[in-house]
Amino acid sequence: MIRVTCSGCNASLKLPDEFIGRKFRCPRCKAILTAPIDLEGSDEDDAQTEAVSETDVSTDGAPAAEQGIASIPKLGKFNPNAVYFLVGAENLVGQWKLENGWQVKGTQGLLPAKTNAQLIPASGKFILVEALCELTEQGKKLKKLTIYKLGPSDAAKRIAGEPAAVLALITGYGTMTKNQKNAVLAAIKNVFMREIWGGAEKIREFLLGFDSHTSTIEEE
Repeated sequence: MIRVTCSGCNASLKLPDEFIGRKFRCPRCKAILTAPIDLEGSDEDDAQTEAVSETDVSTDGAPAAEQGIASIPKLGKFNPNAVYFLVGAENLVGQWKLENGWQVKGTQGLLPAKTNAQLIPASGKFILVEALCELTEQGKKLKKLTIYKLGPSDAAKRIAGEPAAVLALITGYGTMTKNQKNAVLAAIKNVFMREIWGGAEKIREFLLGFDSHTSTIEEE
């Protein structure tokens, strides 16, 4: 059993010997660490040592920040019950809906991305936000918000091509700044009727608040 001290929170951790040299995520503070080859002493009290789950250990040699420690979300296709928002550092870049495909935001509103590629930012840091709805006894309701981090700086340009190409650029779960939250809240109010988003209290509270760490918000 490997004993490791987390450099982020100083927690005492243990994980099986076969994980030597592999990336893993601290179960307490979520810092990304590497299981050392030069092991620490094994005389530490197990009662004070926290076990690392296998789901927090990398499965191959990819960098932990890119790999997400065996937890990179895989979206092979768009969920037809969701709307997807592509967001830059501060503003909405575009959105995807089943009936419209990708549209890019212009001065005159939303326009087809394929024929208005010049409006898409050439580079930047982008996130993809999935706003998932479900059909309830009270009708269609906004149920869940999930934030994904996109890898390459030219990720936004992909929406002008194959619609699902941007999904392959997801490198992990993301977070939102206050400006990004404002952009997403405005987009939600624009694309959904109030009857759909009005009762999503947790999502509204998140978008109006200062939480910059949560990547998934789900209504009960």
